[in-house]
Amino acid sequence: MVCRFMDGFDYYATAELARKWTNVGGAQATVQGSVVRTGDAALRMQLSSSGVIDKTIDAQATWIFGAGIRVSALPSNNTATVIAQWRDSGTVQCGLILNSNGTLRVVRSTSTDVTDGTSSFVLSADTWLYIEWKVTIANSIGAGTCEVRVNGTTIITVATGQDLQATGNSTADELRIVNVLSGAAFMYVDDLYLFDGTGSENIDFAGDSKIVSLRPDGNGATSNFTGSDADSVDNHLHVDETTVDDDTSFVESNTVAHIDLYTFGDLPESPTAIHAVGVNSQLKKTDAGSRTMRNVTRPVATNFFGSSLSPSNGSYENFAEIYDLNPETSAAWTEALLNASEFGVNIEA
Repeated sequence: MVCRFMDGFDYYATAELARKWTNVGGAQATVQGSVVRTGDAALRMQLSSSGVIDKTIDAQATWIFGAGIRVSALPSNNTATVIAQWRDSGTVQCGLILNSNGTLRVVRSTSTDVTDGTSSFVLSADTWLYIEWKVTIANSIGAGTCEVRVNGTTIITVATGQDLQATGNSTADELRIVNVLSGAAFMYVDDLYLFDGTGSENIDFAGDSKIVSLRPDGNGATSNFTGSDADSVDNHLHVDETTVDDDTSFVESNTVAHIDLYTFGDLPESPTAIHAVGVNSQLKKTDAGSRTMRNVTRPVATNFFGSSLSPSNGSYENFAEIYDLNPETSAAWTEALLNASEFGVNIEA
């Protein structure tokens, strides 16, 4: 499997949610720092039938979802809180639901029960739990292809042969998180990852995980861009904000092949494993004409360029490049190598 998306909600505010997520419905999804699992912030979903947040990627048969989840109260009915839904072009294939008694339940479409789809495990309110769900979309699933874990322990294994496909396609291309809890309740989400069913890395559950946001703390090997103070001396100071500040401080260039690299702060603790590294940049184009950019990763002494990116004219977008393995060694990331790596941006064309 391959890591396709991750979000710790730590380096941006509510106004920037739509830069990382495809659709933010209603005003009930907010980034807040009062109730967090790790880092500086978490997503809060509030009562509303329109309170949804979607991430569209591409069509895959197998997905693994993992996230820290906390609810402030149990729902009033057994369809009220959807931890996650996998959707095919807007139609729900299957979902993971929190029942009113605190159990979790896998359903076909929005509410059709499946054999062995409900847990005996009971979730407590106001408690962070790390919930993971692996599923393969099919009319008749194979053995062990739909499993739910909480804090690393399996609590649901849907029976072989069950139907978790509601459309004519045995794939899903969108994750939806939706919360319609009763009263003034909230659902909080943090440390979220998505793996797909391709490749040879990240081929199973990641387990209880953290998404750690690191920020620039120094200029790297190359400083070709110009800072918002009109020089290239301290470029890292223009891109090191805890929360992105757009045009308040920035670096810019209109020269093809220019590269700006930065050193980053060390990991705050030693991890058991680093499943993937995501390089995120906030980019916009400020003039007419075509322009493409790339995120740059420099683990040791070689620059590795990400996918070609086409920023919009006049508005910032979040662009991410995810590396399951260190591109220089083709091996798993280590703490020492990540701490020594530099990351930045490049004007491609």
